[in-house]
Amino acid sequence: MKKNTTPSQDTNAPPPAIGSDRVIAYAVADKNVRFTGQQRLFVGDKLLGRVPKIAICRSLREDLKDYLILYCSKNWKVLGVTGSKSLSSAKREVERCYAGTSSKWVNVNTSEKTAKLWLAQKYPRDICSFCGQFSYEVEALFPAPSATICSSCVEAFSRELKPQRSS
Repeated sequence: MKKNTTPSQDTNAPPPAIGSDRVIAYAVADKNVRFTGQQRLFVGDKLLGRVPKIAICRSLREDLKDYLILYCSKNWKVLGVTGSKSLSSAKREVERCYAGTSSKWVNVNTSEKTAKLWLAQKYPRDICSFCGQFSYEVEALFPAPSATICSSCVEAFSRELKPQRSS
């Protein structure tokens, strides 16, 4: 098993976050990895076949606690997702479907702070300019040329603007 490394040391490395998920570990399913066909992951009505890259992540959303196994394209576009209760069980599940990955894992354990900083730099329009919440933390975002506002702030400002009704 590969030891911890930094993404800048590996040209196959994913970004610190994929979607709203921070990367914990990743593996490249190269020619030495055998796709077993035991995976039963459907995307729409099609069975997902072999993918070139796999990441195990933790969601930045507070309500999602499981580890996420992201089955990705060569450019880290998510093609399918499954979940697992622990990092070790996630790695076992991937090994069951991709024999040979157990020696391919690169542990990066991206911190929540690093993932959020990267997302803020990469996708500044996905953050409310008023409260600082990310798109995955709110129901909706409304971008404008110079600012973005979330649905929570719209509701709060609306309440403030309504005249007080007298009883």
